[in-house]
Amino acid sequence: MRARDVARRTGLWLLGAGALALAVAITAAPVPVARAAQEGTPATPTVSLTLNEALARALARSADVELARVAVEEKDLAVTEAQVGEAEGQARRELRQALQDREVARNGFLSAVYGVAVQVEESYYDLLRQRETLSVRSQTLQQARRQLQLAEARFKAGMISRQELSEAKDAAQSAQEGVDQANRALSVAQATLRALVGLEPGAPFTPADSVPLELIEPDLEAGLESALANRREIREAEAAVRFAREQVQASDNPYTPPVELQRAKLALRRAELQLQQAQDKVAGEVRSQWVQLSAARQKVEATRRARELAASRLAIAQARYDAGQIAMLDLLKAQADDASARLEAVGAVWDYNLQKARWLRAIATAPLPPLPPELKQWMAAWQDGRERVEP
Repeated sequence: MRARDVARRTGLWLLGAGALALAVAITAAPVPVARAAQEGTPATPTVSLTLNEALARALARSADVELARVAVEEKDLAVTEAQVGEAEGQARRELRQALQDREVARNGFLSAVYGVAVQVEESYYDLLRQRETLSVRSQTLQQARRQLQLAEARFKAGMISRQELSEAKDAAQSAQEGVDQANRALSVAQATLRALVGLEPGAPFTPADSVPLELIEPDLEAGLESALANRREIREAEAAVRFAREQVQASDNPYTPPVELQRAKLALRRAELQLQQAQDKVAGEVRSQWVQLSAARQKVEATRRARELAASRLAIAQARYDAGQIAMLDLLKAQADDASARLEAVGAVWDYNLQKARWLRAIATAPLPPLPPELKQWMAAWQDGRERVEP
């Protein structure tokens, strides 16, 4: 399947993120309504935030995007001035240069938009990942506490040794530490996304998107073709070559000093070499992302098998322990192995989805993120002024 078809089917901004090919329902953390009511303060409502909404909010407040927009508007003024100058008899070269500079500024604006979108997307999915990690660790803690209660009852009945009881306590303590660590990571992820989208510190919100994992088969050759045809740095370098070639044509006449023509030819050679550098860099990046995406898919499948095996081993260990055939230490080890396998599987899924996003960006098939209405209207006016000036 070609990379463009894959991108249209999957969509960069709503990538699959359910662990182990299942949809993961993400629910909001409880809001402290009772305490707020006791203090006579109305509770802050929880904001349900989709990825598209997070992207639009972040783009609307990004200083990087606004600075890039100012740069484009400055180049718009330069184009207008060059057009006036040409009408007054100035050389067309000034207008060609102004148009080229504006195209570079517009590409810079798009780069700023995609840069913010990458930050938001990765922060959003990191938050989902930490929520799911906390869920797995909480389940592990509940299991460890139940096991500790059974161990205490059996110890009182003289059925297990003090050492086995101590091991059950250690397992419960370790599980609690895992939950505490997951809560800290979740708090950091929440604060990061909250700052990006402009929510007040501590404002309650919950990610609203939840879709199943979708594995793709990346086509390296199609990806290279797409990237070399559509990446912004390639288009910018190609435009520089066209401009330099026009300068050579404009200087190749009996009225231009030979040194000017030679200078224009050297500028053309430089632009051609810079285009080759950009093509080589992009091709290398695409190949690297292809390798990493293939490895991420293999890890998803490997961790899924490991999780199934660990769950099977735990079921067997539990049955044998209940039958008095193994010690508690063996059961606790099987439980720890199962928890570790589940966490590895969750991590592999999220790693895969982030890597898939990077692949789609590398091959330039990712759609433009959802823009605030004001920015969308401003960009629609870009179709004006795309005139070509012949030498």
